[in-house]
Amino acid sequence: MDVECVVAVDGHDWIRVGGRLGPGTKLEIVRELLKSLETKDPKPARYINSRKYIQHNLGVGDGPEAGKELISQLPDTIKVNTVRIFADGDFVAAQSEYDFFGPKVGFDVFRFEGGEIVERWDNYAKGSRNSASSKSSQL
Repeated sequence: MDVECVVAVDGHDWIRVGGRLGPGTKLEIVRELLKSLETKDPKPARYINSRKYIQHNLGVGDGPEAGKELISQLPDTIKVNTVRIFADGDFVAAQSEYDFFGPKVGFDVFRFEGGEIVERWDNYAKGSRNSASSKSSQL
């Protein structure tokens, strides 16, 4: 099994299991794409296969136009900090801290086909890594 994993620790990336980290890897593609929500950089969208892309978030449509519309609705102050990111075969899962309309913890799963993103699932919960919890942490 080919598994790649990166965990961000105090702003530094550490490769934890297998693979390599660099431009063009699935991990970096997803990291760039998520960060583009903050930077508004359109370049990472080139990794999305617009003919096949399925967005499983019911609040967002499929295809590049829906993505552009979503990004245009986000505040300029949005922050994205990817804390953990893992790849297993055609799938990449990322756990991130988001700050848009309040702090959130997000979990995103992307499916790749032929080096391009063809599906995405996501889930967000209010709160952050520093949220008080007596039982567990979301990050």
